[in-house]
Amino acid sequence: MINQEQILEKLSALPIESIAGQASFSLREGGKIQPLNFVLSCFLSFLQGDNTLTGWAKQLGCLIQGTLSANGLKDALNKRRETFAKMLLEHVLLSQLGATNKTKVSPKLLGSFNRVFLEDSTCIKLPKVLYPFFKGPFSKKGKAATAKVQLCTELKSGTYAHIELKSFRDNDQSYATNIIRNLKPGDLVIRDLGYWSLLSFQLIAFAGAYFISRFRFGTNVYERGSDKEINLAKRLRKATRQGEKVVELQVDIGAKRRTPVRLVAIKNPPAVTRKRRKKAKKNRDKRSNHSKEYMELLGWTIFVTNVDRQVLSAKDLLQVYGYRWGIEIIFKAWKSVFKFEQLFSSKSSLTKERVTISIYLILAWLTLFFVKWYNYFLHSVYAKTGRFVSLLKFAKFVKEHFIKLLLCPDLEVWVDHVAYYYVYDRRKKISNFCEKLYLLK
Repeated sequence: MINQEQILEKLSALPIESIAGQASFSLREGGKIQPLNFVLSCFLSFLQGDNTLTGWAKQLGCLIQGTLSANGLKDALNKRRETFAKMLLEHVLLSQLGATNKTKVSPKLLGSFNRVFLEDSTCIKLPKVLYPFFKGPFSKKGKAATAKVQLCTELKSGTYAHIELKSFRDNDQSYATNIIRNLKPGDLVIRDLGYWSLLSFQLIAFAGAYFISRFRFGTNVYERGSDKEINLAKRLRKATRQGEKVVELQVDIGAKRRTPVRLVAIKNPPAVTRKRRKKAKKNRDKRSNHSKEYMELLGWTIFVTNVDRQVLSAKDLLQVYGYRWGIEIIFKAWKSVFKFEQLFSSKSSLTKERVTISIYLILAWLTLFFVKWYNYFLHSVYAKTGRFVSLLKFAKFVKEHFIKLLLCPDLEVWVDHVAYYYVYDRRKKISNFCEKLYLLK
């Protein structure tokens, strides 16, 4: 049985009233729908498996000890409540990312920078009925709905997180220059390959800031200040023959928009290379350029940056870039636990506000409970046994024991149980995700 008092106790620790005030949740005091009850009723309807307006309204009615119609709730799901839900999720994410990274962030590594921003995104598949709001990738099978979550957080202070829910077609590259307006000299921006934009690199450098990005295959590479093109695959092939593990080059990249960068290539362990190539072959389609050179480059982790090697060595770059995996834990947990395709699958009439509010609040719930617990057991079990907790297995564990975990005063009592039943099988190789989380040092 769901214990709403325990959930209420957890939610009461959040500055919900303060966030509601900033978001103008209510236009007048003493309104029928209060922020805490609004959030709790959404969580309860989600846990009950009843994601209908009527189901949500019933839960809210019980909390206010009154009645609320489905249409009344629908009217309440407006732009102000959408802003509130978004701000609440940002706060929860900020708290969780701070807890995830507090023992992994090295002041020595990041001491040369003012602020350190991490940018990442993830896609969430949605039912076709949401296509008007969240247009997905073009497909021969017809219209598909896909939302893209864009997240930016500041790593050093842990005082900034910004999230946007966009359509899949609002790609990362179109979002890449948005951060420029917030940059100050000495800031560092860490981003994944999806944000690749030579213009954004130039604007970051022009602002007196720094960037670290993975290298995009197919980008032209030239000797610094010259039109002489460098065959990167050939250069790394030579490095392999000579037993080099790290290759550093001062180059210009881009055929039309020449951008000076420090290019750093780090040889991958054989197991990582095999997995990358296997994945590339599996995902092959006619739009992918999986040439011989491309497959060769998968044997290396290649960065471009404007940070001097005296500030960050190749090894340091790898470790700093690895801080992104705090976000990856959250993204993978979101998609492992909950299938968003099923969330609105039977709904024919939806407003964009209802969809976005529901997604923001459910992501907040998953982060507040599941992600927090997964992070705890991931670190505790690895420290005790050297083995990794499986996200999928752990999701089943949480579904089966949610109330017990909620009521448990000390999660340590569950560590041996989780280590025995919910880790990756020994016969399987360590997942690429966990390798990156723990072994990129």
